[in-house]
Amino acid sequence: LYAGGGFTSIGGVTAGRVAQFDGTTWQALGTGIAGPFSPTVFALALFDDGTGGGTQLYAAGRFDSADGQPAPLIAKWTTQGWRRVGSNLAGASIFSDISALTVFDDGSGPALYAGGSDFRVDGQPATAARWDGTTWTRVGQALTGRTTAFAAFNDGTGTKLYAGGTAQPAVNYVYRLENNQWVPAAGGAAGGLQTGDFPSVFGLHASGNRLWVGGAFAQVGTGPTSARGIAALVACSATCRPDLNNDGELTFDDITIFVGLYNASDPRADFNSDGEWTFDDIALFVAAFNAGC
Repeated sequence: LYAGGGFTSIGGVTAGRVAQFDGTTWQALGTGIAGPFSPTVFALALFDDGTGGGTQLYAAGRFDSADGQPAPLIAKWTTQGWRRVGSNLAGASIFSDISALTVFDDGSGPALYAGGSDFRVDGQPATAARWDGTTWTRVGQALTGRTTAFAAFNDGTGTKLYAGGTAQPAVNYVYRLENNQWVPAAGGAAGGLQTGDFPSVFGLHASGNRLWVGGAFAQVGTGPTSARGIAALVACSATCRPDLNNDGELTFDDITIFVGLYNASDPRADFNSDGEWTFDDIALFVAAFNAGC
């Protein structure tokens, strides 16, 4: 068991903000991590970057060194101790951090994804970055605020990378990666738990056909729907025929698309597959739309 945080001792053992537990005692991992402003480990992940070291532990957070060596925001634990991860990722200030780590395969192979606040890749602002074992690349457009959580979730159109965060009104605090751009996920979240509070998302967890979202919010979705602090995004089936724009929701946009396809005698509007476009197809579309996905 590995633990990270802002501690300098754990179980009576001196440990520099990250430690391991063998079932009996806690042990430090090297001299740990350090930084000029409240150094803290916010995220841990296991990843094999393909460089020959096998699966290794990655620690990320708000720090600039590990085992006394430069390691801005993220480091990996090796047989030689903590080591820097790449050379082209760095914080923009002492307040910069990486708050979320996950391993995700976008079709080109597994990679480690990192998200946080106010960091840079190749000197450019980044909300998230991808480590392929050789270099960091920016992921999506740079957003304000902090990315706090990741999850890989199959929304019915394939497994995609979802993220959540705080102070990110442009993407409504819950968002997914589409064509290397972050877009709100099914309307996202809105409203604070108390009057005047800002909404935030702090946790994501994919289980079956649901993406669980936790945080400080009062509403979710395009409706919106009341949901105080926790909600689940339910995936549409991959065979959900009335979801004609494949966005995981059944909305007026799908009706508009159906009308256009029907008028154009498009096969996608031939809901009974009889080679004709009649009232029967309209009735079947309406029934499928009303049944939901």
